[in-house]
Amino acid sequence: MQAWRKGPDGPQKTSSDSMSRLMDSDMDYERPNVETIKCVVVGDNAVGKTRLICARACNATLTQYQLLATHVPTVWAIDQYRVCQEVLERSRDVVDDVSVSLRLWDTFGDHHKDRRFAYGRSDVVVLCFSIANPNSLHHVKTMWYPEIKHFCPRAPVILVGCQLDLRYADLEAVNRARRPLA
Repeated sequence: MQAWRKGPDGPQKTSSDSMSRLMDSDMDYERPNVETIKCVVVGDNAVGKTRLICARACNATLTQYQLLATHVPTVWAIDQYRVCQEVLERSRDVVDDVSVSLRLWDTFGDHHKDRRFAYGRSDVVVLCFSIANPNSLHHVKTMWYPEIKHFCPRAPVILVGCQLDLRYADLEAVNRARRPLA
């Protein structure tokens, strides 16, 4: 099977062996006129990575209950592009007359081994921190940025502050709202 992948000078043919190593969806690689961009989203647990991804990939708007829900660790990765046609369609756009498919990869904040796998063949890394949590910004400098530069030395890094809505929130009131009614 002949397929296409992004190369330094534009689309390049790949063999089926190299295609099997690619962990992204095959759908766009079979289309020579689509530039596939792998974007890995990293940061501490509970800083808003998955909600950021869902806002872009699923056009999701969250209810007040969802916003206050207790944090549940998640991984949102390539399977969403395979099983959900809407997510696949929303991943495509045209930038400077070039068709682009943006593949967003969510990561666990506390699973180093899984993150190392996710960094492979990344074109760009989005590094998230919570504006409401100063420690998460400290970890950007002390942990996340060095890790990114180790695994993806050439990938551009985009720093994103999430959870602006919680910056001045009364955290005690937010925590009370999270508890189930007795």
